[in-house]
Order: sequence, then structure tokens, then C-alpha cells
Amino acid sequence: MRIFTKTKPVTPFLCMLGVIAMLAVACKKEKVTGVEIISNSDAQYVEINKAIRIYAKVLPQDAENRKVTWASSNERVASIDDNGLLQPIALGETLLTCTTDEGGFTDELRVIVIENYGPKLAGDYFGTLVLDDTLSYKDFFVLVQSSGPGNQARLRLTPFAYNNKYLSISCLADVTFENNKYRIHREESFEGYPMMIDGYLYQTDSLQLTIQYQTPNPIHYVFFGKRGVVAP
Repeated sequence: MRIFTKTKPVTPFLCMLGVIAMLAVACKKEKVTGVEIISNSDAQYVEINKAIRIYAKVLPQDAENRKVTWASSNERVASIDDNGLLQPIALGETLLTCTTDEGGFTDELRVIVIENYGPKLAGDYFGTLVLDDTLSYKDFFVLVQSSGPGNQARLRLTPFAYNNKYLSISCLADVTFENNKYRIHREESFEGYPMMIDGYLYQTDSLQLTIQYQTPNPIHYVFFGKRGVVAP
């Protein structure tokens, strides 16, 4: 048995209403409600003379007018064009402001222009490692490699014997320039115990490192060395 149902014909008028409704949805303009500068932190470190692009996200995602303008509070340190291309010119800080064309919404990002320390630090530093002011390792050396961002360097400490065990340390350390010398600093866990490396590299190519190793019996190391000079 077949069952037939009677449907009303779709009139041209109803078709026209449907088309108008779809066009209204398609042509609906979303107003801008804000803007966000895309960054992993509140401050962006950039190396001098190394241009990078800064990106911003206009909200909501389907906003029609996505135009923004950029400004730098200190163009002597870094300038930025309306495409977000940042040109670091000199060491220092500046505040970037991104402003939407519609609504005038803003977001800010602090930019710090730094030197590329890596190449200046790289080298082999030969000297003496003193353990708790008693034991000395005269053939000890520290290798500093250019690695990572401009404010980091890789430290590689050669294996040395302690309690019939050889220790070797390799880590990325933060580098800052303070009072005409480079400060090297790192805190991490080594073999399950907290370890802190802190030291200074002087412009005379002399390196001094202090290593605090917080084992059940805390160990204190001090290294003195010079770049490219083998200890006598």
C-alpha cells in the first residue's frame, strides 16, 4: 500500500524571503570588541639589529574591520611599521601599542632590546675548580657556547671526580650585562638535587663561576679561569 501526502507548493515569494534571510546573515557585520598582541610573556626580548614581526589578533575572529596601527614609545630604541615589523635600533626598552581602526581598542607590549651575547662569550676557559675551599682541580675547564636567544649561553663543565664519581654539567644559562661584565646565572635540578650556577665573565676574558650543589651534604665549587689559557 502506498501513502501519498499532499505538500504545499513553494511559491516564488517564499523563495525570495529565504534568499533575503540568507543574504542578511551573510552581510551581517561583526563589530570589533578588542585586540590582543600575541606574545608568550609581558615583555619581548629582541636582539639589536635583528628585525622581527609582531602579530596582533583583532576580536572577535569574524570582525569585518581588522585594520590596526602600531606605535613605539621610544623610536630611538625600536621602530615599528603598520605591518608589525619591528626594527631594534639601540639597547634599551620601548612600549609598543597596537590600536584597532574601529573602536580604538588598544593593547601594549614591553620590548627590551638586548645584545647578542653568545659570540662574545664563546670559548674554552681553563682554570682551577676549588671544592669547599680544600680540593682543587687544576685541569678543569668550562666551555661556553653561543646557543639559543641572545641572552643565553650554553655552559659545559668537563667531568671531574668527586667521591669516586665523575660529574658533568651541561645547561643553558641566562646572561645579563651588569657593571661592565657579563653575569651568568642558572638554577636547576641536577641528579635530583637543586643546583645554582652564578658567576661573571669579565671583559678581560676571565671567568669566575660559583656552583652551589644542595645535596644532603651541600657542596660548594668555585671556578677561576681564562679563555684559551691552559692552567700551569
